[in-house]
Amino acid sequence: MGLPNKISIFRLLLVPAIFILIVIYPFGGICSWNINLPAITISNYTLPITWLIAGILFIIASLTDFLDGYIARKYNQVTTSGKFLDAIADKVLTNLTLFAFVCEGIVPFWLLAIFMIRDLIVDALRQTLASKNVIWPAQQLGKWKTACMMVGTTLLFFISSAHLGVNLYNWESQLILIPLYISGILSVVSGMQYLINNWNKVFNEKEEKK
Repeated sequence: MGLPNKISIFRLLLVPAIFILIVIYPFGGICSWNINLPAITISNYTLPITWLIAGILFIIASLTDFLDGYIARKYNQVTTSGKFLDAIADKVLTNLTLFAFVCEGIVPFWLLAIFMIRDLIVDALRQTLASKNVIWPAQQLGKWKTACMMVGTTLLFFISSAHLGVNLYNWESQLILIPLYISGILSVVSGMQYLINNWNKVFNEKEEKK
């Protein structure tokens, strides 16, 4: 249990707190708790205190994603279990946070479904390749997808709350979701690229064995 793995576990422990802090505000979503909580209000801008705290925690968790990888590489602590734990922590952080926003009616469910289906397909393919001792590194499109997702999700904490009660599909809400839409497109493209490249590799290996 090196320092990089401890950082990944710390990131996982932040996720339940972030989820609760989002849904606890009485926004009116299917998960909202009926509790009177303070919010920062400036003119037409409203920022729930719980969302401010959750946003800060999400930023910290996102930064630890860079930190654990940097430490692992610098001090030669890269392990298979560490890579697995890091990937799990990333997916739990982003998907569960977006699920909380889905519950609040801020993010459409179909967008979250795209991210989750892509992750399931890529993870299943990686497990299959790992069983054949084949390692396929992360591709550039996948990294851009993750970056857009982190930026888009972070914006939701501090901007979407300014439009409490606004319809999800009006132009203001759609403008806020642009980074996540870009991430969704990159998810589909990078997922298909990963699937095609690795499917051919697995097929060729089977042919060689024959």
